[in-house]
Amino acid sequence: MSAAIAYATDTASLEDVVSHLREADADFVPTLSSRTSILDYATKLKRHALLCEAWSDGALVGLVAGYCNDREGRTGFITSASVLKRCLRQGIGEQLVGRFLALAQEAGMLRVCLEVSWSQTPARRLYSKLGFQGQDSGGSIERMVIYLSRKTNDKSA
Repeated sequence: MSAAIAYATDTASLEDVVSHLREADADFVPTLSSRTSILDYATKLKRHALLCEAWSDGALVGLVAGYCNDREGRTGFITSASVLKRCLRQGIGEQLVGRFLALAQEAGMLRVCLEVSWSQTPARRLYSKLGFQGQDSGGSIERMVIYLSRKTNDKSA
């Protein structure tokens, strides 16, 4: 039986984020460590991003990190989403993305964008299920967007 999952926002320490990203590294396409220093990236997330977290037995097992600081364009951006392999298929990713979307809407964002590798079929399926729509696609990356209120369902908003 799996341990209970607890959800939180912005409570993880830098060490928690680094440890989580290192364990999830191989699941990023391409790997996170091949693109950037995990320590530098975790530091940036901890300082500037909104962190939606899932915890199990004291370990950070799921993380959605993003930004809601585009006051002019009112567009949030999910920069990272990861759930450790041992905790997949428990609805954690869906919960975390949902929490981020609610917080983005609270912060006045009208839409949230993200980019996902075409090869990440389960992630793309989850985002579609939550209401994200494909937007611009180039190469191996699909850009997706979700409009956060019925009034802004028009792409010109």
